[in-house]
Amino acid sequence: MTASTPPRTKRRSSALTNTNTDTLCAGDGLISKCVYRFNLWTGLYMLNPYERFVFHAVGWFTLLVSMAYFFVFGSGFRDGLRVDGPAS
Repeated sequence: MTASTPPRTKRRSSALTNTNTDTLCAGDGLISKCVYRFNLWTGLYMLNPYERFVFHAVGWFTLLVSMAYFFVFGSGFRDGLRVDGPAS
């Protein structure tokens, strides 16, 4: 080993802290834990209630518009496949 290379350290297999955020979750159910983790991962817990409402409203609107678009596109695609061929 030369002076320019640092000594190898053992890789940690766990987090550096002993805090488990899942134990801080208020509910014991699976859905409440999923909502809690979603809020942590997205940072929604830092938003004001009206900002959170706008975030969810835009998300639901985008989801519904995209579902409607794919339904219309899929229906047209399906109807295009039903054509028997050129009319003679």
